[in-house]
Amino acid sequence: MAKNDYNVIVCIILTYMYKCLKDGKPVDVELMNPKTLGIPDNYWVYIVRHLAESSYIEGVACEHYKGGYTLRFDDDYFNITPEGIEYLQENDYMKKAKETIKELASLTATLVKMGLAIANI
Repeated sequence: MAKNDYNVIVCIILTYMYKCLKDGKPVDVELMNPKTLGIPDNYWVYIVRHLAESSYIEGVACEHYKGGYTLRFDDDYFNITPEGIEYLQENDYMKKAKETIKELASLTATLVKMGLAIANI
């Protein structure tokens, strides 16, 4: 898997959100923005939209307009769901993504910005 692979990005996002939940801290959307993750804006919107539609995250509204989608975040409610935690912990693709993340030193800076360490993944 590449560092910008869908499953790698999803793993980073869900891991960060789960850490925030366990630490009792709010999710900071700015820490997982497209620039931090090193991906295009429309790819990030696609990933977040599908995480919300799959009920892996909550507190985000996806609105369709002629040119694409916009996202609105509810800062008090934006979080990983129990389904998201299960997906993160049990899905084979997430397990492969975790191994990829551990192998890609270039993701270390991104993880540090998000308050994560390789050991947390």
